[in-house]
Amino acid sequence: MHNLIMKIFFSISTTFLSVPIIFGNANNIIIFSGADTANLIEPHTFRSTSAYMVTHHVYEPLIRQKMVKDNGLFIGSRTKHLGTGSKKYSIEKTTDNGFLATFHIRNNQRFEDGAVVTANDYKYIFDRSIKGPGYIGLLLPFIGISDVSQVSVVDKMTLQIKTNVQSTLFERFMTFQVFGALNSKQAKINSNTDDPWSFEFYNNKSGGSGPYYVSKFNPDSEVVLKPNPGYWNAKKIPNKGIILKAIPDANERARLVSSGSIDVAGGIPPKLLKTLETDNNVTVHKRPSSGVVYLAMNQKIKIMQNINLRKAIIHSIPYDDLINNVMYGYAQTAGGVVTSSMETYDKSIGDKYNKNFNTARKYLNDSGLNQPSLLLGVRESRLEDQEAAILIQDSLR
Repeated sequence: MHNLIMKIFFSISTTFLSVPIIFGNANNIIIFSGADTANLIEPHTFRSTSAYMVTHHVYEPLIRQKMVKDNGLFIGSRTKHLGTGSKKYSIEKTTDNGFLATFHIRNNQRFEDGAVVTANDYKYIFDRSIKGPGYIGLLLPFIGISDVSQVSVVDKMTLQIKTNVQSTLFERFMTFQVFGALNSKQAKINSNTDDPWSFEFYNNKSGGSGPYYVSKFNPDSEVVLKPNPGYWNAKKIPNKGIILKAIPDANERARLVSSGSIDVAGGIPPKLLKTLETDNNVTVHKRPSSGVVYLAMNQKIKIMQNINLRKAIIHSIPYDDLINNVMYGYAQTAGGVVTSSMETYDKSIGDKYNKNFNTARKYLNDSGLNQPSLLLGVRESRLEDQEAAILIQDSLR
């Protein structure tokens, strides 16, 4: 199916399982298994969810969101930020409607090979973002950065960024792992004419200054993270490492976390989660997310170019049944591209998306089409998708 979004059905809750009381024990090595494997760990390339988890622990950005407790779990604050790679920073408005941000890099920050982190390493990651082949350069113009000259090294431990807009997203962007320091000397040594930014080298190696480094990378079996002794806050790392185990079968992941053989499991199907909530050996953690499940539509097919047919489909989707009977309550109505879990969500838009057969029949009438026949494609690998397709097919019929 052509990937043009027709309608977002629901926003998924982020869910994972854990054996109780594991995170505060400094003698523990945490064993985690998710829905996928860490396919590669190059920070400027699209990768799997587990791979993003790895790079989050490896690359230390200039600042991070302050962690606040919410319903027993820590989440990142939407408004408060703290210096991490930088010990302090300031953001000033300029006369040309931009920002001048100054970051003072921590003196006690080192890469896994012992090299000291400097402003040049942060400058390098921005240069790489803008000039390299990755996708990150497409993001920076949103905060008014499009040229490497806007990021400058004042001295060995001071970095300045000048934007040409005063975007409210600026601080949030600076927390992204993709702007974490990269070992620039190591990167340049391992570059070549065909790969000037060392993308191939970092596909399976880590070069960050974060709390962990990758000591073993074998996606088919396990990825091992060890604490970085040169991390500026190394004494606060609450464990002896993290192992990401490759366990493709969700039922097996659930069994292992219930038995205590692994500590944390993700990617468990909603039907199984509902059962595991009654397991005394398991804690189910739930957080709203902006992840979505959606139906896509191939507008290269002539009848799908009919907007009234598309509106008829929108009002035929059994949203509540999908949330309750397919996702077992581990989801909520998304209500549009800007989902209901996001701070800029507009409820007046979201309220327009609902199942209403009378409205659907009206739009189908207005389409002028007589009993259109549609082919609904579904991923066989996901049981939820198959169950959703049956409900959607029945409603459209």
